[in-house]
Amino acid sequence: MEAKRNYNLSAKLDVKNKDDTKSSNEFKAESKAKKNNINKTSTIVFTRKPTAIILNFFGTATHRNLVSSILLPFIKENVENYLKVNWKRKRVQKDIKRIKKEQKQRQNDFPMKINDNYDNENDFRKAIANYIQWAADKRTDHIGANKLMKHVCVFEDVPKALENWKHENIKIYGYATAKISAQKHFYKHTDHGNLLPFFDGFFDKSMGDKHSYETYISISKKLTVSTDKLLYITDLGKEAVAANKSGMKTFLIHRPGNKEIKQKYRKEFAVIQSFEEIEFSQTV
Repeated sequence: MEAKRNYNLSAKLDVKNKDDTKSSNEFKAESKAKKNNINKTSTIVFTRKPTAIILNFFGTATHRNLVSSILLPFIKENVENYLKVNWKRKRVQKDIKRIKKEQKQRQNDFPMKINDNYDNENDFRKAIANYIQWAADKRTDHIGANKLMKHVCVFEDVPKALENWKHENIKIYGYATAKISAQKHFYKHTDHGNLLPFFDGFFDKSMGDKHSYETYISISKKLTVSTDKLLYITDLGKEAVAANKSGMKTFLIHRPGNKEIKQKYRKEFAVIQSFEEIEFSQTV
C-alpha cells in the first residue's frame, strides 16, 4: 500500500507551528523535496521498504528515445572531441582494434578504409571519427562502433538513488527487452561512470512478455522473493498493470521526453518524476 502526498515547494516550512499536525515522516519528506527542488509541486511517495527494486531501463533510468533522438545525434557531434580526450584509454583502443579487425573481415560494408599508414595521430583519429559518424547514420551492427557509441547518459537522480538503495541493503535489478549483456554495457559506461556494481542482476526478454503478469511471477520465483516484497518502477502503463497483477508494488515514472501517462494509469498507480521522490517507511 502506498501513501501519496503533494507538497507545494513555494510554501515555507514552519516546523515550530506545525509540530501538532504533521508526522516526522511528513517533515522529512517535505524537507527533502525542498532541498532537492524536484519541481514546483513535488510528489513524495511513501512505501514499505522492499527487499528488491526492479528497474525498467529505457524511459525509466535513461531516455526512452535514447538511441535515436539523443545518443546518436550526440555521438555525431562529439565523437571527435571524445576520441581526442580518451584516445589513450584501454577500452577506446580496444574498440578501435575491433573496428580495424571488422574492416578486414567485412571490407564491402565499409565506405572508407582505415589503416595504419596515417601521417600523424590526428589523421588516424579523424578517420575513426568519420567512421563512427557513418555508423551512427546507418545504425550498423558493427560491434566496434556500437561499443564506442554506447557510453550512455542516465538521468541525474539515478546514481544517487542507486547508492542510497544499496546503503539501505535493498537489492537492485535491471529489466529490459535488451539483452543482459547490452544492459550491463550501458550501465558500465554511463556519463556518471560505472554504475554496474550497484546491480545484483538483470533480466531480459527471455523471461517472457513484459505485459504478462506471469513474467513477473517468474522473476519473483527466480529471485526467491515473494512478489509483495518487490518494487517495480517503469514508465509504461501496461507493464505496471502486469507487474501489479502479479502482486508487486509498482510505481510509474514520467521522465522528460516520455509520452504523457494516460489518466487511467494515473488513477491506479503513484506517478513520480524522479527516484528522489520515493520515501521508504516501515509503517506504511
